[in-house]
Amino acid sequence: AKTETTPEDPDKPQGEGTTLENPEVRIKTSKGDLNVTLFENNCYSTVASFVTLAEKDFFSKSKDGSKMTFYESIEQDGKNLCLITGSPTNDGGGDPGYKLLDEKTNHKCERGSLVMLKQYDPETEGYATNSSGSQFFICVQDIPFYDVNHDFTVFGKVTKGLEVLDKLQKGDALEGIEVLKKKKHGYGNIRKVK
Repeated sequence: AKTETTPEDPDKPQGEGTTLENPEVRIKTSKGDLNVTLFENNCYSTVASFVTLAEKDFFSKSKDGSKMTFYESIEQDGKNLCLITGSPTNDGGGDPGYKLLDEKTNHKCERGSLVMLKQYDPETEGYATNSSGSQFFICVQDIPFYDVNHDFTVFGKVTKGLEVLDKLQKGDALEGIEVLKKKKHGYGNIRKVK
């Protein structure tokens, strides 16, 4: 008789909260929850940083102890194109104390995409390379212009809660980010700018 059990479905996660597929997180907001799949296979370091920060409750409060917010929105024709959050200071200057090396992905800035925000450089009138940290934006609409003109790291996609995304506005609170599933390996190999 066999003593070890072999899983019938090799893709099924072994153990609670582990997955062989891409990790999943839940972004909790004052308007409801967004479930997100993270593109670890395309941008491991960015996802590792995001997962690590989420597990440290980085996204659940700002530096002054209040809520982190969607502190900025980019609008076109009166509609939100995207909402920006992930800043511990609730402004453009907040970061986790480090910058990430950029990672190229083939994912597009489309409705529901999570995209790392880079620092804008007024001198070049563009975004500085290797300048993202913890701030990210969520595309409320498709933004094809961003795919053509900027090398943003698209690191995830909303899989559930798009109706919540439509309700979110500038100033709404980010209540926190919960890691629902991740791979068994560690998430310490984050490629930071030296």
